[in-house]
Amino acid sequence: MSYGFLHGTDVETGYGPRAIENLVPGDRVLTLAGKLTRVAWVGQTQLSAREVALAPDTRPVRLRAGALTDCAPTRDLVMAPTQGIVLCDGPGQAEARVVTAKTLLCGTERLPVLHDLRFTQLMLEQDGFMLVGGVWCPSMTATASSESVGYETQMAKMRLAG
Repeated sequence: MSYGFLHGTDVETGYGPRAIENLVPGDRVLTLAGKLTRVAWVGQTQLSAREVALAPDTRPVRLRAGALTDCAPTRDLVMAPTQGIVLCDGPGQAEARVVTAKTLLCGTERLPVLHDLRFTQLMLEQDGFMLVGGVWCPSMTATASSESVGYETQMAKMRLAG
């Protein structure tokens, strides 16, 4: 299960980047298809430092700025270790591979947890890939269409990719 992104993480919207915890249903976010789609649902999860200490695999991962390309991510991204990351060149690319943050060997590190963690996860109405800190990442998807990849398919791809 992915808890999503730590509060303070920027998501690209129709009005520029916004902190993920400030998004509400109805806001529009940029998708890998190069379109804006509405946020259908926003979920929040909090893990205490004690919970993380008892389950070290839940420790967040920091993806360093520029670890994937010269400009991606645009700044250090801190996310759940199971959060998916799309490895591709950008909008409209036919082939993309989704990997989990914890599987990236270069440019990531597990962070010590000294306080409670607050994560936010988004469900989009259509396309399940959004631009987060300059990196394409899957979200949950409310409905699948011919132009989008449903959440179950995304999760299967993530399992296959590592």
